[in-house]
Amino acid sequence: MRAAQKEYEAVMEKKTFQVVSKQDASNIIPLTWVFDYRFDQDGYLTRYKARIYICGDLQPISEQDTYAATVKMKILRFLLALTAAYDLDTWHADVTNAFLNSILDETVYCKFPDRFSQLGKCLRLLRALYGLRRAPRL
Repeated sequence: MRAAQKEYEAVMEKKTFQVVSKQDASNIIPLTWVFDYRFDQDGYLTRYKARIYICGDLQPISEQDTYAATVKMKILRFLLALTAAYDLDTWHADVTNAFLNSILDETVYCKFPDRFSQLGKCLRLLRALYGLRRAPRL
């Protein structure tokens, strides 16, 4: 429950949702929790991790593009070979909650995650969320 509370607070802190009345919303999509466990090298449980996902398969299909380009391994190897051959500097960045950094360009309404619901209210997504069809593109 603490992991879920921490994730919910992080998502709300990023201003991912806006609480609206259910009368203003149409086609409300459910949210789901995905829980993960992190272990140390000896196999002992170190922490619990929770993430909120939207059930994107229930989202109506739109005309907007959902394709997201990714780097092929062959090209990555080529770039790393060039870097090594010419002694170039490289760096790597890992963005926590990467999808939450992109602003959503469509109107999507969703239910509150389990244990956080409010009577007569729902959430309007303002930022991309894991599981959303357009999230990788954004």
